[in-house]
Amino acid sequence: VTLSYSSSVEAVLHAWKDQGPSIVVAESRPGGEGVELARRLRAAGLRVRLVPDLAAHLHLGPESILLFGADAVGRDGCIINKVGTRLLATAARALGAHTLAVFEPYKIHPQRRCGEIPIERWTVRVEGWGSLSVPVFDETPAELVTAALTPEGLTPWAGRGAQEVARLHGAFLESVLP
Repeated sequence: VTLSYSSSVEAVLHAWKDQGPSIVVAESRPGGEGVELARRLRAAGLRVRLVPDLAAHLHLGPESILLFGADAVGRDGCIINKVGTRLLATAARALGAHTLAVFEPYKIHPQRRCGEIPIERWTVRVEGWGSLSVPVFDETPAELVTAALTPEGLTPWAGRGAQEVARLHGAFLESVLP
């Protein structure tokens, strides 16, 4: 199960193609980025099902993986991603599913933690009501994330997010600024 659009998530799903996973993509309102991911995956021959955001949790269970990207990662290991990620991660934990965040180390915010990273808001029009200002991203605490997949590989995350952020960011800086 995934939501929004992430080129990193798309690459992981392509790599898993031979394993024949059934992929559920939430449409990801506002913006509908999940629709684009579902189209791309279907065009590549993957088995994909597009669902409304509020139905995505119905596809989570003990054998499921909730897979999502990161727009930013806080120094405490929290993951900033499309609004709805935190709710799906909470549902995944309750249902026994694993959560996997996929991101590149340059997305780490080494000085800011959850609550300190600005969250973008959009104004959307709701028919019959008017305009609303809505957050486009939310914060998923590290304890809701089973593991992170970075260019260094798979890393346990829950309970270790802050230490792993420091390590990943340090290794990234060493590789960029030798």
